Amino acid sequence: RATFGHELDFDPQAKAPQLQDFLSEIFDDVSEEERAARCLLVQEFAGAAMFGIATKYQKALLLIGEGRNGKSQLLHILKACVPDCAVSALPPSQWDGNLARFRVVLLRDSLLNSVDDIKPTEFVDAVSFKQIVTGDLITGEYKNRDSFKFHPRCAHVFSTNTIPSVTDFSEGF
Repeated sequence: RATFGHELDFDPQAKAPQLQDFLSEIFDDVSEEERAARCLLVQEFAGAAMFGIATKYQKALLLIGEGRNGKSQLLHILKACVPDCAVSALPPSQWDGNLARFRVVLLRDSLLNSVDDIKPTEFVDAVSFKQIVTGDLITGEYKNRDSFKFHPRCAHVFSTNTIPSVTDFSEGF
């Protein structure tokens, strides 16, 4: 029932020292305990994306910080974990509105939705955001065709220099 595969030999004992060094370097401004937790978070996030189970966690990853801090490299690494045909780049500001039903179809077959440089002035609709990140049933439509319903299953990672504006300040968001 898998829809994507990777051309590699699986070795459960394999080590990734370059990845560990990179993650340690980008998280060098926190305690050892926090650094270890963040490294595990990134690895778990990549695994959830690869297996199409990210919506079960009901979380998105938001990389925040000024330039030259590893955000782009981390996005590049995460995108390399899934086949190119399973990566989308649809910002949350386009998940709602008049044309959203045509845009959200890009998420239908995606395992990872990776967006560089979310603008802080872009409004993020909290209702649409929650529906898509949690994998709720949404409606999509290809132009000049009937609409259809689907559950998005992709992981979402966004990069920004500052936090974008939102209207929902609840714990759920």
